[in-house]
Amino acid sequence: MAKKWIHIALFSACISIIALQGCTKSSGNIGQAVFWYNLATCDSVLAYFPQETLTYRIKNGPNSHFFVDTVIGTQSNITYWPQPPTCGHPAAITFTLNMGAENNEPMLYFITRPNGNNMWSGSFNLNGGSCTSIQLTYP
Repeated sequence: MAKKWIHIALFSACISIIALQGCTKSSGNIGQAVFWYNLATCDSVLAYFPQETLTYRIKNGPNSHFFVDTVIGTQSNITYWPQPPTCGHPAAITFTLNMGAENNEPMLYFITRPNGNNMWSGSFNLNGGSCTSIQLTYP
């Protein structure tokens, strides 16, 4: 009988630990940004550059509460959108950050050609709980 109570006590302790871990997870304050360009920009890019793969990198901006320096994806420069894609669309380049208690974070982006030269660069504010659409234009 004592063995049964020990097993029940251990099981209860495990359930309590699992429940505690669930309570400490992120707040769900997710900020997202999606990068895109339309057919006119695609045509302008291809008039000057051959078909190639672009690399999308995000870094934290000045006074950011987070350290970010990551490649978020690569995509052919012939990929364009007739309208802004949704954040998280499988064919889109989307940056996602769990912002915790922060509501607004400055970010920098760098979109580079295979030779390492920037095709586009700039800054944006990432807002918690929303999707920021960043339309790229050329020239």
